Amino acid sequence: MHRPLAITEDPALLDDLVRIAAAAGAQLNVAPPPPTPARSGTSPH
Repeated sequence: MHRPLAITEDPALLDDLVRIAAAAGAQLNVAPPPPTPARSGTSPH
């Protein structure tokens, strides 16, 4: 069975999601959000 994926930077939200998933008998895959792309015309340095 596939595990749902949670992507968030909010620790309180993640805690709630893990608790809700556990109550439903599920486990989550947790991943950090992807990096924010640089704005057009800006330098990464």
